[in-house]
Amino acid sequence: MLSDVHILRWLIALIGLVLTLGALVMLAQRYGKNLRRKFGVTLRMVEQMPLDSRYKVVVFEDDKARHTVVLGPQQATPISSTPLAPTPKLKKKK
Repeated sequence: MLSDVHILRWLIALIGLVLTLGALVMLAQRYGKNLRRKFGVTLRMVEQMPLDSRYKVVVFEDDKARHTVVLGPQQATPISSTPLAPTPKLKKKK
């Protein structure tokens, strides 16, 4: 059986782990936006569709283009890349 000392050590270790993970999440939230600005490109996955059990088509979009890629178990094959239309700037109302 576990003695009181072992249970206490286990609880202290668990609390330390939870606090460490919380601190890492806070740091990632605070400095993650700066990393996106540093590299200058925002990449997002727009949609995906499975072709069969091993392959799927994925559409990615960055700030300037939309990329269609077939992902397989060992490779990624680019299919097309089309530029995005520029977004119109909205005028502020006075």
